[in-house]
Amino acid sequence: MSSDVSAVDGRLAFAPPAEPGESSTGRYGLVATPGAWTAGALGAIAISAALFLTGTRLGIGVLPDTTRYMGMNEVPYDAPLYAWTLALAVQTGLGMAAAAKWVGLALVVANSALVWHLLARTTGRIVPTAIGTGLIILSPQFVYLHALALSEPLFLFFILATLLAFLRYLGTGSWGGLVGCAVLLGLCSLVRFTAPPLGAALALTLLVRREHAWPRRLAEVAVLGIVAGVLFVGWAAASEASAGHSLGREFAFNGTMGPAEWWRSLAVMTAWLLPDQVPFALRVTLLAAVLVAGTWLTARITRRALASPAQGQDAAVQLMPMTLAAFFVAYLLFMVLATAIEANLALSGRYAFPPYVAAVLLMTIVTSTASPGGAAREPLTLALACLGVLVLGGHVVRTTLRTWEMRGTGIGYAARTWKESPTVQHLSRLPAGAEIWSNAPDAVTFLTARPAHWLPVRALQRTGKPDPAHPYPAQIDDLRRQLDRRPGYLVFFDQVQWRPYYRNSEAELAQALNLRLADRASDGRIYTAGASLREKQP
Repeated sequence: MSSDVSAVDGRLAFAPPAEPGESSTGRYGLVATPGAWTAGALGAIAISAALFLTGTRLGIGVLPDTTRYMGMNEVPYDAPLYAWTLALAVQTGLGMAAAAKWVGLALVVANSALVWHLLARTTGRIVPTAIGTGLIILSPQFVYLHALALSEPLFLFFILATLLAFLRYLGTGSWGGLVGCAVLLGLCSLVRFTAPPLGAALALTLLVRREHAWPRRLAEVAVLGIVAGVLFVGWAAASEASAGHSLGREFAFNGTMGPAEWWRSLAVMTAWLLPDQVPFALRVTLLAAVLVAGTWLTARITRRALASPAQGQDAAVQLMPMTLAAFFVAYLLFMVLATAIEANLALSGRYAFPPYVAAVLLMTIVTSTASPGGAAREPLTLALACLGVLVLGGHVVRTTLRTWEMRGTGIGYAARTWKESPTVQHLSRLPAGAEIWSNAPDAVTFLTARPAHWLPVRALQRTGKPDPAHPYPAQIDDLRRQLDRRPGYLVFFDQVQWRPYYRNSEAELAQALNLRLADRASDGRIYTAGASLREKQP
């Protein structure tokens, strides 16, 4: 395992790890043998796998973005690596949904193992490792996100793998290790475009450590940036040349986050610690206190590490709190910029999960770096340890309830309400090959295996503005011409409330296209239109 940490003459000193087969005693008096470490890792994996399989009993969760990765959406995916992973899994002969579930199971197992391993190497103590791992893998966010066919679990995998590779490089100084770390960082950016903050945190760590002179430090940052940048820019250029699409966003300030939206995002972030039933004032106060305490402890540890740097792997462990803290801050700042650029994007839910993981890793490390008789008796570290146990208990309760709910209802388009939708059942009675337009064409394609198209929209999702290349009146005219050539069906689902650009459009389209109600269900309506139909109308 990693080096242990002890307080010697007021400075951090790292004792060598136990030799293979040798027992070590942690600060909590628990004897940690190699078998105990292995059992703990296997236990974490088993718990995560069980929760995943229970929550996805009705199928892995499918959300609108999922259908883009699965190729069931006219809107193309952006960052490609998760879509490529699904496509590779499908080559084994699995259906797309089954492939996504197997990929999800592999990722939840891998991420649980990586969290345990990273904390084991940086704390060297089994109890903090177990608590920190539990705070991540038993959090409602972790369990829910891994039950979805989305890129977040793969993004987390590459974040953790990059951190471990970086930790190894800091200990060995091997240029090959740095190149490997840079490759992982580049792949991370191909999973989600929010990877640059991780690169910034790694670069900052390389610059401030004093083990090497400035020329070596600058060369390290250059290698990290060039290798990762070549991977990302190379893909972007190739994608633009072949598909005319890469980032999928325009560089303009189209953000729609106002004071109310930021307040709601803060409320969501406070749920990292305690459930919504706890008064908001208490939740936000506790979150602020944890952030302040974590900042102070990180600054203290980093200052000591830079003043009296260790060697090899000990130096790597010393600097990990600073790396995690820098990633936490840089990620939040990057997301503030992202919400200013993209409309209808909020710093909440899945987008806020990476900083939660970084915060738990950070707090676990900084609260477990003192030995008995030293700073371990400080009220601050004791309070943080007690809070961790309290939050873990809340996670267990919330995750158990939520997982059981997912087991019975399903998630997203894989939920019972969609699979048993009367409107979806009515679609099966339409003529084979019928053209379909809908406010949820992705759901239609996923649930019926029929291709479907988007209805005309007044504004684009990511900009909140009309499409300059295809304004709303032109979309109406194009749809009318298509319906003149071949009769088609327009389908409206009442469940689709998250797409504001379709609200109040049903009556408009019915009048503009001279639609006739063909079928009405309890959760939607199907209209028909076409040249042959209009000729029969008075």
